[in-house]
Amino acid sequence: MLNFNSTLGELELYQVYLEASEPIEKISNILRENPQLPGVILFKNDLLIGSLSRNSFWEYLSRRYALELCSARNIEFLLNCLDIKTFILSADNSILEATKKTLAREKNLINEPIIVKTAPKEYKLLDVSQLFVAQSKIYELTRELLNQTNKKLEE
Repeated sequence: MLNFNSTLGELELYQVYLEASEPIEKISNILRENPQLPGVILFKNDLLIGSLSRNSFWEYLSRRYALELCSARNIEFLLNCLDIKTFILSADNSILEATKKTLAREKNLINEPIIVKTAPKEYKLLDVSQLFVAQSKIYELTRELLNQTNKKLEE
């Protein structure tokens, strides 16, 4: 049950790693086979280099000639074309603080998944919509608590 102090680590996180040198077809297959995934986390020589969201991936490949241009390339090529800034938050960040930080990102990146660091060299992805749903639940709990407090004060 969520509460005012709930953290990102309490939300549903996804852990799908790919090496950036893999062919683009690999990410395509993973996203097709796992429709719930918000994206994948990318590594190069065991170092985190970013993530690629489902939406950004399909949006880019739907552009004219993009499929032909990218079909023989690796994932790193696509990541460089998209120029998505890596956004990492710790699993112990509160949901409310994470929401503030997420909304402070550039407008075109607000809906990109968040990379959540759960342990040293361990990362998972959080779908931003899940973060916003969790925040709304916390606000609802807060509103109910305020209503109860106000009723007690009126008595």
